[in-house]
Amino acid sequence: NGHGVAQDYGKAVEWYRKAAEQGHALGQTNLGRMYRNGHGVAQDYGKAVEWYRKAAEQGHALGQKCLVRLERSEKLNVKNKWWKWR
Repeated sequence: NGHGVAQDYGKAVEWYRKAAEQGHALGQTNLGRMYRNGHGVAQDYGKAVEWYRKAAEQGHALGQKCLVRLERSEKLNVKNKWWKWR
């Protein structure tokens, strides 16, 4: 839902990136979310972590929360894959 306009993930990424590159912590967190979910960009957990970390380092609580959750889920996925192949 674009809240009154057509939803456009590509345009959202464009605006989040502009904010993120200027050091805006919420823009960095939102850009991280776009990478995590693959909305408007190819899904890339590494880039998601990179943007979450930038926000987290500024003390942004949501950026910190997203960073911890993604890193935890990735560790669990790695562990589960290891057990699956063992």
